[in-house]
Amino acid sequence: MERIEDYPWLQKEQSQLQTYLNQRRIPQALLISGAAGMGKFQLALFFARMLMCESPLVGPQACGQCPACQLLNAETHPDLMLIQPEEKGKQLTINLIRQLLEKLTLKPQYQAQRVVIIRQADALNNAAANAFLKCLEEPGERTSIILLAEKPYRLSATIRSRCQKMPMKLSDRQSAIVWLNNQHLAQPEALLEMAQGGPLTAQYFGEQNYLELQTTLLEDWLKVADAAGDISELVESWQKQTSVTLPMILRWLGEWVALLIKLKYGLAEKNDHKFSLQERAERLNLKSLYQFYDFLLLSRRQLESAVNPQLLMEQVLIEWQMINR
Repeated sequence: MERIEDYPWLQKEQSQLQTYLNQRRIPQALLISGAAGMGKFQLALFFARMLMCESPLVGPQACGQCPACQLLNAETHPDLMLIQPEEKGKQLTINLIRQLLEKLTLKPQYQAQRVVIIRQADALNNAAANAFLKCLEEPGERTSIILLAEKPYRLSATIRSRCQKMPMKLSDRQSAIVWLNNQHLAQPEALLEMAQGGPLTAQYFGEQNYLELQTTLLEDWLKVADAAGDISELVESWQKQTSVTLPMILRWLGEWVALLIKLKYGLAEKNDHKFSLQERAERLNLKSLYQFYDFLLLSRRQLESAVNPQLLMEQVLIEWQMINR
């Protein structure tokens, strides 16, 4: 079973949550926000265990032995409610919130606190967000709600104003790098950079060989620039990648274009891709690069809608090919 102690970069947040209990200031609603892979869910579970333990240890810490802790370990505690989108990348719908409201009308089954964890709270659609306000205004007896969000600005100002806020940042980068080293992963600094500071995401990227995959995709992308290979076949092969999603590929394309722009200005720092892109930058028009970068940002937003991903990615590569002519 994962323990919060397994993630050394979370010590500051862990201490803050323990302070809430020591001072008897239990938030009715807590918004934990931060990049993917920071450990938001693990932190929420840690807090839930402390709140729900029947015999907490000094610290406070969950004892791990009482009936409540045993139920939590078995993931069968009736007073711990987990709400999340029914499918990855989908919205939190009003039906999920209505089901939650029904449950909250009942009293907690145990004497300690009842805890609701909302994963991807920033995926609440408008109807669900309006219904969720009732949860925040009337959460019920001995109930704490923990919202987790990568993009808290997507939550309405009304919801955010009703929450105690805990923004997470990787303040101790070195401890995360040491932790990744301990997971026997090569190039932990590069993985952490790729994961935008999320150690757990960096771990996943390392296990899935993302650095090698990124190099291969860069080579494919540069071949397209020189009109080598079939674009449709290339996009199909990208879509068959089980570990790398199209949004991630678009993010990488954006990073490479940003590097090309920096190279044009002579501002690029040391980078593994700098050498392979230096000559390319010299041949490209700066205005076209800026326009293509804007097009990539638009494409990333469109990919979140009902657009055909095959056609979208083909158009991206066609545009890239055109500015290289």
